[in-house]
Amino acid sequence: MKSNDKKSFTKREWIQLIITLTIAQAFFWYAVFENSQSASALGYVSFAGTLVSIILAVLAIGYTYGESVSQKNKGDGLASQISTLGSLIESVELEAKSLEKIQDIAKELSSFIGGYRKDKEASEDHLQYIKNNISVLTSLKSSSSNNKEIEFVGPNWPVQKILKNRSPLDEACYLMLLIIEHNQDGMGLKNMAKHLEGILSKTPMELSPKFFHGALFTQYSLLLNLGFIEEEEGYSFQVKDDLREFILNNMVTPSSTPPKEGTYDEMIHNLYKEVNSLN
Repeated sequence: MKSNDKKSFTKREWIQLIITLTIAQAFFWYAVFENSQSASALGYVSFAGTLVSIILAVLAIGYTYGESVSQKNKGDGLASQISTLGSLIESVELEAKSLEKIQDIAKELSSFIGGYRKDKEASEDHLQYIKNNISVLTSLKSSSSNNKEIEFVGPNWPVQKILKNRSPLDEACYLMLLIIEHNQDGMGLKNMAKHLEGILSKTPMELSPKFFHGALFTQYSLLLNLGFIEEEEGYSFQVKDDLREFILNNMVTPSSTPPKEGTYDEMIHNLYKEVNSLN
């Protein structure tokens, strides 16, 4: 605050001033009473009394005006505080709505995290299932079903070594080769999708038929290079008798119990039945 600012009278100071002037007027009245016989003194006192009355009236008016201004300022201050309070209430309401939104977001995040964990666990279980099935698919088997060695005719043919260490996928490919050979109509593997459409309509792990088409091409090329398959005119081919005999008589061991649904054993079982129905 600046040093030249004037302080307004307090209520106590106003009362003191009024009392002082009242005492002064009383003194003048007393002087008038004592000098009531003197016309000159009476005139001065009367003038002084009138002057004091005027001054008191002016002071009363000034006091009343000051009080009204003070009350007005207090009212304005109270209105400003009420307005500020209203703004604060609006701000609190906005913050409360924001908090509700944050709580909703937190609930959605919690739900998302829970769903993510469940999906992650399901994905891990499915991945493990695929790994187990791939392991079964590619695991090697012994070619001897009755603990006896299979003899093959032909010089330097590694039949026993190849067919002894085979996987379920290899067995499925050998059986599919016999089916395609029987139905090739001079087109060989070119029409494999048509001949295997019904057989591959249901596969382990719901694998695409194209997966088995690729595996079949690979086995065909391997067996062709090793001399187990002979290509004929056009796209036709013929499986050698030694390999055919092994596939039909020694590769698959008949089981009295039906294979579990959706497994490679079921697929091989169905392929074996299909091959036997061709003969």
